[in-house]
Amino acid sequence: MANTNINLSYNIVATDIAANVNVFTRNISGFQLAATLWAASDFFQVPTTLTSISLPATTIYFVYVRNLGANNVTLSYTPTGGSSTSLVLLPTGSNIGGIFLYGLSAETAGGITAMSLQASTATTPVEYFLGA
Repeated sequence: MANTNINLSYNIVATDIAANVNVFTRNISGFQLAATLWAASDFFQVPTTLTSISLPATTIYFVYVRNLGANNVTLSYTPTGGSSTSLVLLPTGSNIGGIFLYGLSAETAGGITAMSLQASTATTPVEYFLGA
């Protein structure tokens, strides 16, 4: 797993539906984190009890988590030198599910030192990728 480049490219497009006009467009490319450790799961089953996710390193600098299920999932994380904070990843419904994305292009500052997940009402799958 050593010497891995984590690359990220994405588009953000906001469209005025009534006027059928793009009101905001960003194409982001060129993001790269030179990593030595990573961990991933395509279908991690999140229980209804708070469950710590084993990080591939003491501090991670790239996090992607997506809710794949029909229930809310609470993601709690602790930034380096900070207090734990939480957010909710909404279920898939008619869309792709809530996404959490955190990325730094260098391991010089910042990062996340702890992460846990909890499903709201029933075991719920997520996918994730973590890098350091």
